[in-house]
Amino acid sequence: MSDTERRSTVIQFKLTAQEYAQACKQLMMPWLRPFFAVAIIALAALIFSVFNLITDGGGYIVPTVLFSLLLIFSVVFPFVLLYVRIKRIGIVGECNCNLHFTESEVKLIELNGGVERAFPNVQVKFLCKNKNFIYLQLPDTKQLLIIPNTYDADMATVPLAKETAMENAIVQQRQKPLYTVSVALAALSFLSIIVAFVIALLKSQSYALGMGGMARYIWVALCFLPLPVAVIVLAYFQRSNRKHCVTLVVVGTLAAIFLLEMGLWPMLLDKDIFSRTNVTLIEQRTGLTFPEELTVVCNGNDSFKEINALVAEKDRENFAQQLMSDERWTNELPEQLLKLSPLALKLVYNNYNNFLFYNETSQLYNDDFSAGSEVIFACYNSSNGALYIIYDYALPEEALDEKPAAVALLPE
Repeated sequence: MSDTERRSTVIQFKLTAQEYAQACKQLMMPWLRPFFAVAIIALAALIFSVFNLITDGGGYIVPTVLFSLLLIFSVVFPFVLLYVRIKRIGIVGECNCNLHFTESEVKLIELNGGVERAFPNVQVKFLCKNKNFIYLQLPDTKQLLIIPNTYDADMATVPLAKETAMENAIVQQRQKPLYTVSVALAALSFLSIIVAFVIALLKSQSYALGMGGMARYIWVALCFLPLPVAVIVLAYFQRSNRKHCVTLVVVGTLAAIFLLEMGLWPMLLDKDIFSRTNVTLIEQRTGLTFPEELTVVCNGNDSFKEINALVAEKDRENFAQQLMSDERWTNELPEQLLKLSPLALKLVYNNYNNFLFYNETSQLYNDDFSAGSEVIFACYNSSNGALYIIYDYALPEEALDEKPAAVALLPE
């Protein structure tokens, strides 16, 4: 027996189509986990956006659409990727193979088809292995050579294949600290999405400005953009490990997309929604006077428009005294009128202690609840400076049994 024959290894194995499919899924699972994580985050963000779209109006249309598309992408793309990979592996029924490893080449004989192919051993790449399978990449095809892991000891006797495996192991060991740092940055990248939401929510003063107030501060997400960029840069230095490189690029790119969508969202909104001009128009239409320094967020839908505003702390005491001396402002709205008010007002009614109703059609305050009249509601909380205005609202077709006492004052 020659020295070459003594150093050769023969492996005969058989895989069913089900085992091939299992091997493919196990190979792809580490690639799919980042997508599943993104899908969960996108679903949570979508639920949040839809809830605010229902309660706060059209300002959340853009993020709702973006998160919907991201959810669809993160769910559909992995299955497409898995399908394409299965096609590339070329699963066709069972695989019954005889492998003959020598010092110079690998001979692959498909026993069920009689096809024999030979490949230079140095060109057969050891990709990876798990508890069930060993994966080799053949040089002249996109198909993988999948071997049951029960032959792990036999594979260890393959001269050049073993050397390739050892080289890969050494490279992976050298890159392990870099990969650990990359994983930590990737985790921080997705954590920064939640942190940006929390910061924007805490700064939004939602008690006065509603959830729409987040739009004023969500730009903070752009400050975390260096994290996913760093993940992508570190992935480049690990390009010799294709699995790590691709995973990090996908994770970094998705995190960057999230942060960009959040940070650039305010730029897609109409700048007038933050302008006091809308409050000035209400002053002109009603004859009321509001403090000059206001933080404003405006929303609108098909039924009415609304203004959420916050009075500056230095003006709250004077404004409260102004309301106490103005008989047009009351401590509560009549129950009959409250029934005719929009649902948005009913939900926040208890958050305020000063109210005003103005019928633009008849130009009367706190009077004339005629169906179809264009009216304005104004609410104010004297303790925290929250101001809420609803306008361009038409009273619905509902009969009232009685009317409260009227205060018929015309605006100056």
